[in-house]
Amino acid sequence: MSEVSERAPLILKPSEELGGYIVTLKNGRHIGRIYEGIGSVPKDTRWFWGLEFHGWTQCKCSRPQYGYATNREEAMTAFRATWESGNHY
Repeated sequence: MSEVSERAPLILKPSEELGGYIVTLKNGRHIGRIYEGIGSVPKDTRWFWGLEFHGWTQCKCSRPQYGYATNREEAMTAFRATWESGNHY
């Protein structure tokens, strides 16, 4: 388990069941996923990131709910930017 960053309590956990990683809060609430695409995904945007739909709508985030990135670090950065653009409770 690794922290996405020290700035906020987002935690990246490997997911054997779903593949890739599940992003959670310290209290264990699942808020999204990050994973490497396979198959016909373009190599320059193989990493998918996305906030869970209900979390995204509840936080009123001002950025897109999901997107694609070149690598895992960029996916984590984009995920964090969307998460931090919202109002969490």
